[in-house]
Amino acid sequence: MDRKPATLVVTIALRVLAVAGIALTPAWNASAQLRPIVREMMENLSSVDRIGEGIALNDYDYAAQAARDLKDRAKKMKKVKLDEIGLDPAQTRQFHAYLDAQARAADVILAAAKKQDGAGTYGGLQALYNDACLPCHTHFRETANLLSPATLFMTTFLNSWRAVYRGLAMNDFPLINRSSEEIGAMARVMSWDQIIEDVFDLEDPLERKDFRKKAHQVAVSAANMASAATREDKGAIIGAAGTMWIEGCIACHDQFRD
Repeated sequence: MDRKPATLVVTIALRVLAVAGIALTPAWNASAQLRPIVREMMENLSSVDRIGEGIALNDYDYAAQAARDLKDRAKKMKKVKLDEIGLDPAQTRQFHAYLDAQARAADVILAAAKKQDGAGTYGGLQALYNDACLPCHTHFRETANLLSPATLFMTTFLNSWRAVYRGLAMNDFPLINRSSEEIGAMARVMSWDQIIEDVFDLEDPLERKDFRKKAHQVAVSAANMASAATREDKGAIIGAAGTMWIEGCIACHDQFRD
């Protein structure tokens, strides 16, 4: 494996550990208050992945339905009361503005998908990240000190995950290979005792064992994605990504967050 991804992830791990030493407990407790909308956020991510798959497979009906789901979910999330998730109700207008941005980006994706315009569909995804997801997280999580060390770690993980789908959209197999190797390296770092204890706050031996199993599944899937990328086999890449998502990411969140 290229040393750069591993070096990058070790640097990330050290940074996360440094943050963990500052304010792990209050950040962890505060992030728990966001759990009522975690499921909607996971569904948003699932929709994004489906759009990426649709672009990669030229299945624009599939991408269009995922865009409709994003728009419907933005409407649904407007019914969330901020005081019930630990945020200031006075910020409701701003929260709704980001949801409106999500709906507008979904409209862009939907319009492009109807034209079978891959570049336009991907452009809508970029608008979603830039105008809705990232500024909303910055506004509501960083300012409320809710970016726990675990969240910082997972944010970096998701950056590499999105790069895999960007590579699929652009037929950039070296990008998929590099990003998959980064994901695999991060999964291995997640199995370190110090990371499990200081970042993910798991002390029970059985929980640690289960957590390592989930991390191992992610690492195996990442290796399969990297191998498929060298063969330029899109079907195998998407299959491995699906296994990672369901048996690694979702399974881990179901057990350790819900």
